[in-house]
Amino acid sequence: MSFRIPTPQLRTVFSNGLIVFVAIAGCRAVQHQTCDQSCATPDIDCTTGCNSFETEYSTATSPDVVIPEPLPKGPEGKKPPPAFPGPPIQAKPKWWAQDTTGLVFRWKTDIDVRLTKWGQARVDGHGVMQLAKGAFLAEHVSDALLRKCQESNQLSIEAVIIPNKKTQRGPARIITFSSNANSRNFTLGHDGDRLILRLRTPKTGNNGTNPEVSICPLEAGKRHHVVITYKPGRLNGYLNGKLVVMRDDIRGGFKNWTKQHFLFGDEWDRNRNWSGGIERVAIFNRALEEKEVQQSYEQSRNEN
Repeated sequence: MSFRIPTPQLRTVFSNGLIVFVAIAGCRAVQHQTCDQSCATPDIDCTTGCNSFETEYSTATSPDVVIPEPLPKGPEGKKPPPAFPGPPIQAKPKWWAQDTTGLVFRWKTDIDVRLTKWGQARVDGHGVMQLAKGAFLAEHVSDALLRKCQESNQLSIEAVIIPNKKTQRGPARIITFSSNANSRNFTLGHDGDRLILRLRTPKTGNNGTNPEVSICPLEAGKRHHVVITYKPGRLNGYLNGKLVVMRDDIRGGFKNWTKQHFLFGDEWDRNRNWSGGIERVAIFNRALEEKEVQQSYEQSRNEN
């Protein structure tokens, strides 16, 4: 896997809520300072980042000008936690063969994927998102994900995950389209030693816990190719190409979905961190067929 590292950028968050990027000529590490003294979130120490510097590479391109950009607002206009401080990451790794009909998002692809980090999240030399003590926010995805899934009332979540620990709590967020512990459209999580799904429909509630679906056990340090497919009245879960759960009690469409944040490794309010790695992710607004799931699993084995 390779990274494109064009013009680096210096990024500063000012207390008036502006993010300013200043392009720095040449390809080199740059330092940035982050400080937001006006933060009003009571459970986050907003001063710890002041006068602290990190050396990072920015892979976002821009002209050599200063570009002000407003901080994103949370759902329903609520102030979000402090901005994800990392630079956008763009990657062009290989992608596995698959019918892309209904594809909304994918990581490990031949098109640009922009991820903004916080904490110690990183993408390693093999293109794996390493999420212990950090998370990634997928930029410019949430609106399309919401719209397209509401159009079809179907969903497939495909991922290759590697837990660092067998037992985690929260549930710890692996892949989540949510805003806090009580509001989500879906969450693929790790609770105890099991992979779980919370899916929001008018029947399951705004938290998607009535019922929560247990998918399969997870093992530390092992690759798990997991796929969840849903269309009203039929939810299937697959582990390594094999059907492991089939439920007909999850019903309803997605008309009650709301604007949320699409994240890897933690909740938007940063209190459900997952320790592990994600090799690949694909989100579809259709229910994949079993043959497609098996094909994708075999391809993932060949690439390993």
